[in-house]
Amino acid sequence: MAPTPSSSSAATTSVQVALRIRPTTTQDSGSIPARFQRSVISAVSQTSISVDVTPSTGPVTAAAGPNSVANAGKKQLFTFDQVHPPASTQHSLFTSTAKPLLSRFVEGFNCTILAYGQTSSGKTFTMTGIDLDADPSDSNNGMGIIPRAVSTIFARCRELKEERGARGITSSRAPSLKSTTRT
Repeated sequence: MAPTPSSSSAATTSVQVALRIRPTTTQDSGSIPARFQRSVISAVSQTSISVDVTPSTGPVTAAAGPNSVANAGKKQLFTFDQVHPPASTQHSLFTSTAKPLLSRFVEGFNCTILAYGQTSSGKTFTMTGIDLDADPSDSNNGMGIIPRAVSTIFARCRELKEERGARGITSSRAPSLKSTTRT
């Protein structure tokens, strides 16, 4: 998404972009050389990030002294519909991004959640997570978007079924699909 000074455009489009900043893992510490172990992305607000585009290391030339414009910190700001900092939990990410779509899905609308990013950027962790057999309503476990969404969809379907039963709708009044076979 290109840098933009405007606020969220969620009210004017059906596409929303949420950014998750993946926390550093222990594997990162062991496999990434120390000179490259610095955070270049930081959450500025719930909708904006700052990207530090200053080179991580390099010699300071005589023409470009330590206080020159060439070596000054350069940051670019980017705006998204949602920004989730490294400390965000799987549950909070699900609650703010996927859960609002699920009610529309149950109403019959098409909904898509897409994880996009560089290798090792956290797509699989965000979408599937860990603790797949855990309780989806527990906000402290590591379940990702997919298992929480599936659980929420089935729970909502059970609720709708109970509501229909409580109103006295019987199968004779409910629409049914009939199949015909040709011989």
